[in-house]
Amino acid sequence: MAVRSQQALESEVRKGSKRQSVGEATQSTQSSDKGLTLGEAEKLLENLVKETWLERSAEGFYTLSPRALMELRSWLVEAYNDSDDPNQWQRIKFCEACKEIVTIGQRCAERECNVRLHNICTAAFWNSRPGKTCPKCDTAWDGKHYVGQKAITSTEEYLKGKRRSGGKRKTAAVEEDEEDGRNDRRRSNRRVVEEEAEASSQEAQNTLDEDEDE
Repeated sequence: MAVRSQQALESEVRKGSKRQSVGEATQSTQSSDKGLTLGEAEKLLENLVKETWLERSAEGFYTLSPRALMELRSWLVEAYNDSDDPNQWQRIKFCEACKEIVTIGQRCAERECNVRLHNICTAAFWNSRPGKTCPKCDTAWDGKHYVGQKAITSTEEYLKGKRRSGGKRKTAAVEEDEEDGRNDRRRSNRRVVEEEAEASSQEAQNTLDEDEDE
């Protein structure tokens, strides 16, 4: 459960949609969301990270923060899981060990299986079992099928792109942050130069005034 910055800012995510809202039995109104502009979406993501609802990795991937997972747990399950049956495929999946939502960790090699484990839970979980096979479908658990950012960054496609760029592949958002940092440094350097020039000018003016007084 991780998305790139580009995915979070796609027009399909930002655009509005018509929805029917029903109040009293005899009243119904239809409202249309205009959606967010690109600038508004970027600002929203920035604020969500600042307010600790989202976390953003150095590679520019967004995931739900521990605060969001704790406070939004019931809503996430109700909104995204179609069935209460744990044997049916679920969008929101839980750690087999601690029973909390998994956004980063490992999964069963069988894609349709719901079994997931937090990385921090794996050692204790497997130490308590006779064999390292999925507890639901008995598929061998190799620890090489991931949940979250690593599910993307460990793919051959991603690694090839990284190799082509000399190991310096960066997301647009990370590049933008670095460019902002360079711009800040340039502005800071300009301010220093301007202040030094102003100080020199003031010093020259003071010297001129002293000469005129003499």
